Amino acid sequence: MKKSLVFSFLFLSSFIHSQNAETHFDKLVSFGFSIGFKTYMGNNFIAKTYNDSYPVATGSSVNVCKNFGAGFYFKKNSASLQTTQYVGNSVKGTFIEWGFYSCYYAQLNNKWLFVPKIGIATFNLKNELYPYLYSSKKKYYTTGTTYFIAPEINYFLHNNISLYSSIGYGIIDLSKVRASSSLDINYTSSNQLNLEVGIRFWFGKR
Repeated sequence: MKKSLVFSFLFLSSFIHSQNAETHFDKLVSFGFSIGFKTYMGNNFIAKTYNDSYPVATGSSVNVCKNFGAGFYFKKNSASLQTTQYVGNSVKGTFIEWGFYSCYYAQLNNKWLFVPKIGIATFNLKNELYPYLYSSKKKYYTTGTTYFIAPEINYFLHNNISLYSSIGYGIIDLSKVRASSSLDINYTSSNQLNLEVGIRFWFGKR
């Protein structure tokens, strides 16, 4: 599944590059802020336990070579619970991701920019729960790695400001979680779909 993300990104980038071989995106650095919608999928404890949520994110990218770039991001969201069946006496979950990606800048014209991205991130799920014997909240953590692909489209309002939206698909690897193979639900992986809208500020030229 991870390989399919890589192949999808390479195919998409090579196709776009063949259509825009003479167009070089000249912006150097961007900073972005976004809000979004996130849902989890599959027969796993994350998808079965947590409701859809609305993450906020920030990040930056740099144009490394011609139309190729790299960036990082930080994303956070809190989710209420559908059920406590798979996580015990929990109140809510807080999801934090931070990671890096490579991207390709496909300038469609002077207003539109398409940016497919592929990356890897640290996944952290913090559950808050009320113990039976104590009055204060307790917390426990589940950690893993997210592999994702996220096509993004930008519309430039100004030479240095763009509005953007993206749709991202990620595979969450929780293979370090100890779970019995006899369980009827998956504790070692999940899939997520993330939609974002935001604003980017662009600085400098290559």
